[in-house]
Amino acid sequence: MNSKRDFPRKLFNLIKHHKELEDSVVDVNPVIRNTFKEVYKACREESIDKTHQIKIDSVVDYLNEQLHMGHWSSVPLTMRKAFFASSFLKVIVALQLDSSIEALYEALKCIDLGILLGHPLDNDSKLLTDAANFINGELVKVDSVKLEATVAGDRKRKHDFSFHEFDNLKGIEVTSRSLPSLECFLKEFYHPESPVKIKDSINHWPALTKWTNISYILNIAGNRTVPIEIGSQYSDENWSQKLMTLKE
Repeated sequence: MNSKRDFPRKLFNLIKHHKELEDSVVDVNPVIRNTFKEVYKACREESIDKTHQIKIDSVVDYLNEQLHMGHWSSVPLTMRKAFFASSFLKVIVALQLDSSIEALYEALKCIDLGILLGHPLDNDSKLLTDAANFINGELVKVDSVKLEATVAGDRKRKHDFSFHEFDNLKGIEVTSRSLPSLECFLKEFYHPESPVKIKDSINHWPALTKWTNISYILNIAGNRTVPIEIGSQYSDENWSQKLMTLKE
């Protein structure tokens, strides 16, 4: 595992276009803009202290409020970019002051929120994604979650339906073939223009098995924050959304 004290430096080195990051707050009010630039300078010079954490938290909180004022579609793109950049600095400051595993979990949540609510910068569009991948990669190494895979046998999916359910439909059942040769396909189906369902041709595809392995999913994405919809449909009075980690 990388030295946790090196995390802030490695994250800061992900920035490819420093001026773009600095200019991301050009359209916010002067107090927020100056505070952001002060924190950015401290990150660059590696002179971060607790006052910078208070300051960058105030910037992120202010921008978060701006994002939730009025209809989402009317939020200026510049405000979302500022939130994107500020979330990145907040993580650097936080990890400079606290390098614990718990701090890494919180940092990843902050980054995911920046991805969900913010807008990528034009040139450094993958900044938060790269930061999330870096931190998540470190968390995977220390994550102690062990869940038994729910896959049984050869992991083939089974479909619980009967063809009798379709007796009232017009048409004929499509012929099935397991891995037909090219010659067979051309002769029996392609030239006669007859439909065929080819079976067992993508059994090697990882997506057929890995998605059913809970341990695999949690290992690569268990700590990532995702939006969860609560309610059967959008029109329900009690329909809502909640942000939570995939593991939760």
